[in-house]
Amino acid sequence: MLPSVTIEELRDCPWASIISQADKKTCFNYWGLFKKKASELEADSPSNRGLLLLEATCSMSLNREIGEPAFIAMFSGPTGRTTLPQDMTDEHLEVFFQLLPDIFDPELKSRIADIIWLNKKAHKFDAAKIAVPEYIKSCEILRINDAYEAVLRICRAVDLACEMGKGGSQLQQEALAYAEKYALEISAIEADGHHSPLYRLLSQRKYGDQFGLAKKCAEIAANRGRNQNYHLMRSFLRLQHDFMRNADAPSDDLRSILLVEAESYVSEAQHTPSAIVKSSHLEHAITAFRKIPNSSERVETLHEQLILVQQKINDEMSSVKTEGIDITQLIESAEQHVSGHKFIDALMLLSFIVALPKESQMRANALESIHKNPIHHLMGKKITNEKGKTIGKVPPLEFNCTSENGEIVTTEMFQNISLETNIQAEALILPAMDKIKSEHLISLEILLDIVSNHPFIPDGRELIFARGLLFGFNRDFASSCLYLVPQIENSIRNILETKGIVITSKLLSSGIQREKDLNELLNDNDVIKIFGDDTVFTLRALMTEQHGGNIRNLLAHGLLSYDQIQCSQGVYCWWLVLRLIMTPFLSALK
Repeated sequence: MLPSVTIEELRDCPWASIISQADKKTCFNYWGLFKKKASELEADSPSNRGLLLLEATCSMSLNREIGEPAFIAMFSGPTGRTTLPQDMTDEHLEVFFQLLPDIFDPELKSRIADIIWLNKKAHKFDAAKIAVPEYIKSCEILRINDAYEAVLRICRAVDLACEMGKGGSQLQQEALAYAEKYALEISAIEADGHHSPLYRLLSQRKYGDQFGLAKKCAEIAANRGRNQNYHLMRSFLRLQHDFMRNADAPSDDLRSILLVEAESYVSEAQHTPSAIVKSSHLEHAITAFRKIPNSSERVETLHEQLILVQQKINDEMSSVKTEGIDITQLIESAEQHVSGHKFIDALMLLSFIVALPKESQMRANALESIHKNPIHHLMGKKITNEKGKTIGKVPPLEFNCTSENGEIVTTEMFQNISLETNIQAEALILPAMDKIKSEHLISLEILLDIVSNHPFIPDGRELIFARGLLFGFNRDFASSCLYLVPQIENSIRNILETKGIVITSKLLSSGIQREKDLNELLNDNDVIKIFGDDTVFTLRALMTEQHGGNIRNLLAHGLLSYDQIQCSQGVYCWWLVLRLIMTPFLSALK
């Protein structure tokens, strides 16, 4: 519960002098200073309450992801979260609006005005008209030393003006004009991934000198390429392509950009000693060239190189292994496994940090368990959902009729897989993922580069996969699965289409050609041949088997709660999709 404060009390508390002490003019810095000063004051005193309210106001962070809420909580976990705009009461908003004329710091003024706008209460349009120009002023201050924070503010200014409708058209023009000026003034040497959203904003809005912006992106891409920062190079090449397309550039000019992007994967492959990573880069290159007309000869050349590289992959594939189940030791091993590597290498190591379960071994283990403990299976079992409804039955063990025990073995097998993958998720996957996140800045732009020109990911689905992966890195596995799980079926179907395989199951009497769903696809011999026995078996265990996770079917019918998908099962699901993306398998598409 946020403290109640009057306008007089808020004016009397020392917030203005505190702001003047901040080295960097961001709400995050103000939050720390407000928090420190509030702790020094008498509890529940007027100044203490005023600083606590401002501390909460500054604790939330601007969200750079398009289509998501404007602010995200500084902390969110199973026990709760920090403040968000909707936590403010009408009383708070009224006091804030009265305070706005007293605030001369554009950072704090834009934050408070934006919160009033987002709550859609009284004074909302007046507050929005204040927030947009103040965001621009804050951007101008921050762009000198903090491009990330500066770009967040100008992007928010444009979005807020657009949310105002016709009433914000003039403010939108002013914000976009400033954004274009900022983008054109950025040095190609100093530009980095923090600036990408600024250019994407101008591309999506089709605002400004599209040829001039394309030229700037080309300069940045060339500079990043010379520094072997291929992720950023491709990010700005795609932005250059978007600007040129907006400007109706000739097709040959657009093709030349695509060729440079495709060749960048080849260059990146030449700079890594790992066969797994090299193979991944070559697969991206081949997929990129296949989309470019008259590039078949280059595709064949690269495919020959890929086959030679893939022969060395098995020697590199390894999982983290320890004696027994010592969670502490497992966590330390997982962190060491991925630490100190480049992002793409660390991501590859994460994707192979555990071995996939083998059906033959899991079946043998299940049979051994049943033989050792037959009493556990003498009675039949019912499988119930969270509402207590019976959704399946397992017959009792019959000693004289082995054919009747198949479902018992299957149930035992998938229960063992569930236990094993839960341990792997908590003790290996999550610690390794967190370690990578602590050592690398993981952005939507970087993940977009990883999923672009990928044989597993159809055109137009790149942003879905990138967002799904990013949600996972942010430990929002429920959202991650909502994005990624429905795409697996289509991606497998896309691979089959690429190989020229007919994927319709049968012609119905109505004349409709029904495509195979994921349940059928995972029993298809062509799918097993392309993806391998272990991958397909794991997908079945996690996605479609009634006695297993059955995530795909339960998720599709809305039968999973937030907690059920946010747990270890969701973690493993996210990781399995990551493994599918990072696994080299393009040689199967010859």
